[in-house]
Amino acid sequence: MSSTRDLKRRIKTAGNISKITKAMESVAASKMKKAQDAALSGVSYENLMKKMVANIIRFSSIIDHPLISVKDDRGFLPDLTILISPDRGLCGSLPAMTFRLAEKEIAGNSNQDKVIVVGKKAVVYAKRTNWNVLASFDSLGDRPTMSDASAISSIAIEEYEKKQIGRIRLLYPKFISTLNQEAVIEDVLPVKPVSETSDIRILQPKYIFEPTPQDLLSELLPAYVRISIYQSVLSSKAAEQSARMIAMKNASDNAREVKGLLQLSYNQTRQKAITAEIADIVTASMAVVN
Repeated sequence: MSSTRDLKRRIKTAGNISKITKAMESVAASKMKKAQDAALSGVSYENLMKKMVANIIRFSSIIDHPLISVKDDRGFLPDLTILISPDRGLCGSLPAMTFRLAEKEIAGNSNQDKVIVVGKKAVVYAKRTNWNVLASFDSLGDRPTMSDASAISSIAIEEYEKKQIGRIRLLYPKFISTLNQEAVIEDVLPVKPVSETSDIRILQPKYIFEPTPQDLLSELLPAYVRISIYQSVLSSKAAEQSARMIAMKNASDNAREVKGLLQLSYNQTRQKAITAEIADIVTASMAVVN
């Protein structure tokens, strides 16, 4: 009987786990839809901003702006990596995948590369390393705003303009689809002019810039950096919620499968006990008759 009692306890536990993970799956699915809509709605705006900046650089004579790279004169300066991670766990292998790429890309020498960590998981992870952490942002919440990205970009641009760093990179889990998230690293600064061979036309457009291209770039380039960071944060949130929903769905399915196997084992054990009891009764009856 102790075996059957233990099986009944484990069946009840598996059922409770299934209920909890199912509820968490529903919550994550609701948040996932909102996060995905926010991430996808900004992609077109980011692409148009990149195209606008590229066209100003391409069709004007401005080549001496500090945020534009023409000659690589910053090759010996350290990099600044903005590491964006999930705020909470229960999202599968997404944090581990992001930190594996971070370990590969970020130099371990604290006197070299600099890091800005965004997200609770990244802040906790960075404390266990010897990274040169320039700034930490514990949590941006489930609905980050542009002002959150502005605080990050202000630090990064200031370091770049002071020539303390040679490159700014974004390392984050990118949302590709509900079932696919990928840790990526992307360069933000310096902005590199687009090659003319990428868009060959018989008649090139003639732009009239008002105000001057220099003034336009002074306003657009910082905005471009802010938008790139903000879009990365939104994509990271969408990837986090998607991974959590999938993880909770898998956990619910596994709990139900375990419950089914335990129930089968319980039925088999109970059937064995009943068969043994019947055999004892039959044996006793035959002994009385004889």
